[in-house]
Amino acid sequence: MPSQVKHGISLPPAINAARRGDLRVTIDQVLLHARGCPHQVYVVSRFWGEKGPGARFHPSVDPNIVQSTTTVFPICVPLGHFQAYLADMGDAFQLTVIEEDSGVIMGTCNLSLEALTEANPIEGYFDVLDPKQHLVARVRIKAVLRYWNPAPGIAATPAARQTPTAAQTLPTDSSSAQPVRQRLPMPDPTPKGMQTTPLPTSGPGPGTSLAATALTGILEKGRRLRAEMARAAGMDAPPVWARL
Repeated sequence: MPSQVKHGISLPPAINAARRGDLRVTIDQVLLHARGCPHQVYVVSRFWGEKGPGARFHPSVDPNIVQSTTTVFPICVPLGHFQAYLADMGDAFQLTVIEEDSGVIMGTCNLSLEALTEANPIEGYFDVLDPKQHLVARVRIKAVLRYWNPAPGIAATPAARQTPTAAQTLPTDSSSAQPVRQRLPMPDPTPKGMQTTPLPTSGPGPGTSLAATALTGILEKGRRLRAEMARAAGMDAPPVWARL
């Protein structure tokens, strides 16, 4: 018979919240000890606080055959809370072995899942005892814990944001793909306590700078040189003073 995968109740029981992980429980074999054992049994699991009928598993009773049933139990609390639930549960996680044909309870197995972690699954054979505490069978079980980080549908905690300084990049708007750097005012090169005189926009005057005065002299020499060249060539040119 092929392996079966079923879905169980949420854990802890009666918790209705976003799924954060799951507990996968697999039972694949029951080794019976008594003579005249039934040819087929099934196992029912019940968690601490569970109100329903429990999850049903159909393992093999033949030591040479492995026939597994896996039930996936969704976990709806943070990992720390679930581990606290397992610690409080103690050995109240119960497996009941029942004869398939008659429905007679052969015995129960109580075990603790407190040591279960993501890195440390629980796996092995565990004793099944009748009401008189006699060993009637051994059941093989594997429990695997898996958590998601972050859980689906739960937003991750945002990282702390720092207030951007003047030198940091600031976006202009949500649709802009190119960042814009904030411009800082240019420092004033004038030493404190000193005043500067603006450059004139036209002819020489009381506030004319040295550069402006030199430029005016160069232009005047150029006009005089052109006038002398025209006079030497016999051209009728106006006197130099008339163009000054």
